[in-house]
Amino acid sequence: MPGVTSTTNPVDGRIVWPIPLQGQWIADPLPVDFTGACDPQPNYAMFVAEVELERLNLARTADEVIARKLADVGTKFQLATDITLEATGRISNDGTPIDASPENAAIYQSLMKTGTIPELPTGMAGPPATIGPVGNATSNSQFDAWELAAMNIGAAASKTTPLTLDAVEYYNRIIGFPPDGFTPPAAWPIKFNRSIDPGTDAQMTTGEQFVDYSGFTYNRSQTFKGSVTWLDVPSLTWKVDKITDVVPFTNLSNSPIGTRTLTGITAFAQLADDVRAMCNFVPDNTFIPGFFMDVPGVDTGPAQQKAITKPAVDLGTLPANVFQTYAFPMTASLLNPWGGTLIDKAQLRITIHAPGALAATDVTAVSTPGGQSVPFTVDAGDLVGTWGPDTGFPVAPGYNVSTTFNVTVADGAPLGSYGITLDLIDIDAPAPALATETGTITVNANAATVLWGDSLPKLATQGVTMQIPLRVYSPAAGTAHLALTVTGPGDDLQTTDVVETLAAGDVTIYASNGSDMVAMPLTLNADGKLVGTWTATLAAAGYTPVTWYATVAEGALVGNYAFGISLDGGNTLTPIVVSVSAPESHGQQPPDAGEGEDTTGDTGGTTGGTTGGTTGGTTGDTQTGGVTRTGGTDRIATATALSQERFDDGTADAAVIARSDDFADALAAVPLAEETNATLLLTGQTLDARVLTEVDRAVSDTGTVYVVGGTGALPASVDAALKTTGRTVVRISGTDRYDTAALVAQKVGNPTAILLATGRDFPDALAGGTAAAKMGGVLLLTNGSTLPDASAQYLAAHATAPVYALGGPAAGAAPKATALVGTDRYDTAVKVAKAFFTAPSGVSVASGVVFADALSGGADAAAQGWPLLITRPAAFPQAAAQYVTATPTIAHADVYGGTGAVQANVATTLAGLLHG
Repeated sequence: MPGVTSTTNPVDGRIVWPIPLQGQWIADPLPVDFTGACDPQPNYAMFVAEVELERLNLARTADEVIARKLADVGTKFQLATDITLEATGRISNDGTPIDASPENAAIYQSLMKTGTIPELPTGMAGPPATIGPVGNATSNSQFDAWELAAMNIGAAASKTTPLTLDAVEYYNRIIGFPPDGFTPPAAWPIKFNRSIDPGTDAQMTTGEQFVDYSGFTYNRSQTFKGSVTWLDVPSLTWKVDKITDVVPFTNLSNSPIGTRTLTGITAFAQLADDVRAMCNFVPDNTFIPGFFMDVPGVDTGPAQQKAITKPAVDLGTLPANVFQTYAFPMTASLLNPWGGTLIDKAQLRITIHAPGALAATDVTAVSTPGGQSVPFTVDAGDLVGTWGPDTGFPVAPGYNVSTTFNVTVADGAPLGSYGITLDLIDIDAPAPALATETGTITVNANAATVLWGDSLPKLATQGVTMQIPLRVYSPAAGTAHLALTVTGPGDDLQTTDVVETLAAGDVTIYASNGSDMVAMPLTLNADGKLVGTWTATLAAAGYTPVTWYATVAEGALVGNYAFGISLDGGNTLTPIVVSVSAPESHGQQPPDAGEGEDTTGDTGGTTGGTTGGTTGGTTGDTQTGGVTRTGGTDRIATATALSQERFDDGTADAAVIARSDDFADALAAVPLAEETNATLLLTGQTLDARVLTEVDRAVSDTGTVYVVGGTGALPASVDAALKTTGRTVVRISGTDRYDTAALVAQKVGNPTAILLATGRDFPDALAGGTAAAKMGGVLLLTNGSTLPDASAQYLAAHATAPVYALGGPAAGAAPKATALVGTDRYDTAVKVAKAFFTAPSGVSVASGVVFADALSGGADAAAQGWPLLITRPAAFPQAAAQYVTATPTIAHADVYGGTGAVQANVATTLAGLLHG
């Protein structure tokens, strides 16, 4: 063999010819051309019989063990919400990486032999499999089966010993890949090279097969392109550096890698070893508080640099509801990170904004311990006060302090939503603030009030007890009489010979009387509802907890049960809705579960007020001082009601159908609905009968029905059911949410403008979809601060259209676009309204914590030429209130969703802001 010299074996004295490792062939080329018949392809010059594999020897494990490990991985995927890659390159389920070497080895075998991994979700499974910004995964760039295979070799290998080029090919040999007669599955583009027996086969049809890596490429600086926040121990200094500058990677060839793109088996083995190096580096640092590393394909270096250099303040957990004259705690915290600079003269500034003008004595705040009062002054109706010495106090790097205030709102102060802003200022240069945090509370009159408690139920099973927590506020000791009303699901329409209704005994309630658990008597009233009362003993002024234990009997109706509470002589709570299943359906999704009802009520501890409520609670239209509310019993009913308002029989040219409980494919649908004069309807994974009825009613006989999203979201049975109406059914479905949005945009046509919003959350896209529809534009999605290929290609094809980025993530993904970025989701929606709507006659408002009502309502808003604002369920945001107040043409408002999604006080506040 040319280039191989003989030597004497020191063991037995024989003359031997040591064959170099494959890596040596590549690192140190042969001194002569090597094109003999024994190996026409230098990349496969020779493979030794054994190499150092360490943990990779686990591939010798029995096939049934590998199969069991693969099944374990599949179970993890089934239970996961987000499947992505964590910083090292290992596959992660909901933030927990697959760390066991046997499982990573099993994943590798599955990827090489099938191009996929069992139980990967639709949109990720392939073949070839992909993990990245598809399905429910977030954050990463997209990595295909080839890359994932290399990463899983690195994850399975010993963490401290670098891999070799030979290890990769030999690993395939010991797992028996490819076996004789192996044919790759369709769409898995794996190829093979074959060694030659020159004595019998000159056509390369026999001999040993080896995986052909010639098409594989790898660039370390692009895969691990991010940054790492790490502690330099010798200098005790926090630093933010590129991952490639910190992790001790090993180069498998003598050539410097840098930013060079590698090809072939060198690239595959180098990626595997780089993951091995990451798996060795990260665990040695993650135990240090503050350590952070970007996931593959993502760089958050500027944000990391800000986190270790910029000071921050925090308001802590604010109570959602407070009462006049009754003190409540408010915590103010200050952090100057180790990478920050000295602030010589710092103060904390507190600004309080109320629905009406405040007097200096309306709010008092006294720090504990210490008893230092915050001296409030009135500034344009707001209260402004500072905490700290008049001369300020120094804040050195590493300074972390927290103080608690006892805050009291005086009797006679304005009621309603208060906005609180905490600023860190330097008194020598108070503007701009060095750090800011905001929150809201609702101020109530000092009167007995019933509130929802923590952890309200949403799902239940017949025969299983659920807890319904309440709190009663009272200014004095005494008793409170609570009235309960239980509304059942009504007739299930499955039994034709009898009308099914709620019956006495279907629901039982127990509670504590202070010493024993006793039943609350429930009776059936004339309206078919179960009603009862409970007397709670209030021991002293303040809050008294009350917990009811409710059980829906086996054999009762399944479906949504509404529990409404009122206080005798006091307030009434928006009912919570609990979806109840039959006992045999344990572990399955109950009927109507997730129909937009976020039943988190008043937790008493959520910054910014309560988050949610049900879409239900109101059916049809109601009027409140110029505000029209459209809400159904659930989000599907709300969308249907909006369709019935807008379209007479047969007057819609089309219908757009989107998934009711997943926003991924639905966000870009509003411009399509406007462009095609379509009604926008929502359905669950099975076509809801109400949607089919509304399509048949509203859409002309020659109309088109657009189904948005793949069959994983809305199965083919949805198309089949819609075709029974006689309308043409067109499905718009891409490889992921970003591709789907681009395809929807193409269906809309040549855009007057392109609006970008993140596709990993919905608030910015809701306001943007309405704006795009109104102006004949389109909405594209970004993968957070990354621009997906589908969106980039659409932008390149429509280069003359103006581009706007809505919200911080989209602005990061498209730095050349015109950015509309607010301080939060509510302020961003206001900025969109100001940018695209001139002198609107009204506004539309929907919840900003659930997407569905704003989606169907967005089409209605666009048809009227009104902007869509989003709101907290329990409090109209300050930015939105200021916009309505400052726009004199706004005389009307539409609210979408029931009083659980947007509470009654929001509509009342909005009505008071409208212009006559």
